[in-house]
Amino acid sequence: MGSGCCKADVERNPDGSLKEPQTEEQVKNDPADLRKWAKDGDAVELERLLKRMEMKAIRSGAKKSEGLPEEEGNTALHFAASRGSLSCCELLVQYGAASNCRNAKGATPLHLALEAGRKHVAAFLLEHAADINMQDSSGCSPLLCSMLSGRRRLTAWLLARCGATLRAAATDKSGLGPVTLAARHGWWDLMEQLLGLVADTATVLNTRSKEGETALGWVLKYGAAGLLAGEELLRLVSLLLERGSSPVLPLFREQIPPPCLAAATGQPQVLAALRSRHASLDPDVCRDSCGRSVLHYAAAKGHEEMGVLLQSELGAEECLTLTDEGGNTPIHLAAQRGHDDVARALLQRCADPSAAIMTPNGAGVTVYHLFLRAGPKKDSQEGVLWSLEKISAEQARMPIK
Repeated sequence: MGSGCCKADVERNPDGSLKEPQTEEQVKNDPADLRKWAKDGDAVELERLLKRMEMKAIRSGAKKSEGLPEEEGNTALHFAASRGSLSCCELLVQYGAASNCRNAKGATPLHLALEAGRKHVAAFLLEHAADINMQDSSGCSPLLCSMLSGRRRLTAWLLARCGATLRAAATDKSGLGPVTLAARHGWWDLMEQLLGLVADTATVLNTRSKEGETALGWVLKYGAAGLLAGEELLRLVSLLLERGSSPVLPLFREQIPPPCLAAATGQPQVLAALRSRHASLDPDVCRDSCGRSVLHYAAAKGHEEMGVLLQSELGAEECLTLTDEGGNTPIHLAAQRGHDDVARALLQRCADPSAAIMTPNGAGVTVYHLFLRAGPKKDSQEGVLWSLEKISAEQARMPIK
């Protein structure tokens, strides 16, 4: 009976043959050699070793001294998956390598395959019980790994391949989730697909990453940069608001209120969409961590129509005295970037344009001086000439403090 038990415990190769005998030196060196051949993608040498190695050794991970620091704990399957060697992966799994084994950072072979863009290997691992939702020590899932590597087509394939089994609401330890990450990359179609996999969309959309990111924040940021505009920008903003995005949750490290970024897009309809959800423009509550208001953002981006609209909302005089932490009014920021049309439009509603032009910011620099500093561009030069019409000769000669 005891003899039968021992025989049952004897490991065999996939073809049923007994393991070849190993010397003491081979027992010691084979695990590292196996990982080396897997890293090199040499299936012939790999199989030569596998025929004599026990499963425990096949599944063993690299030591600190064995290679690069980020390779610590990598098994042979990790190395083969990262390299994209399907033949090596197939051999290793046949001989007992675990599809969900972890390295020192908690990453599985699937993490590494997707990070490296190895679709064929990822497909093989998924067919052999690799967990698409397993998170590494930072909380990063294989899906996030693919997305963080900027692999749009691979991510789209994963969505089609795994669909509802994906935990699209899961975030890493920094609070970054797939929906927000898709928005960061500007993958709007994938962002919408991922939202469709989430039950509690409001929670997902209002979970900020460590950097203060949300999906709405990225949509508005793309709009402010001019990379997203018109009907598509309005559609995406409206969609996210309907799904539960907060119109007042501060965004990014600068703690930017959504209306400020909406003002920076230059699209009144986008701002109106936020206001319809009770977002306030009141400078007492709607400022970023630098003290900048909605009008600061519109002026800095050179949006004349938006600037005039906000000025009429906030009050012609009051809004021109609003300063950020650097002592800049919205007109200072417009002049700094050479937006003479915006500065002129705002100043035309001002009771004393001369005083507004010559009021220094925290660095002692006036609107007039900022136009001079903005360089030889036509708009900047027109701003200088227009300022000279509003100030005295003595004021024009005034040095920067």
